[in-house]
Amino acid sequence: MLAPEMLAARMECNQADVMTNLRRSAAARLVPAQTPERLFELVQEHIRPLIAMIDRLNEAGAEDELRVISKQLTRLVYRAQLRK
Repeated sequence: MLAPEMLAARMECNQADVMTNLRRSAAARLVPAQTPERLFELVQEHIRPLIAMIDRLNEAGAEDELRVISKQLTRLVYRAQLRK
């Protein structure tokens, strides 16, 4: 687990990035994503920052948090598989 001081410092450093991502995310929701291609683009826009955050958790040695994320991602894999 991260110490409260480390978490607070990390949050301060990322505040500008978070606000930019929130604005980008809000803008994405305003445009209806109707085609599979556009939906794919939106998914990619969300996955890239997630990968970066997972890398940072690895660097910080946040094993407990990474275990939780790993379980959540495993559930997403099943949802993303083609269904017949």
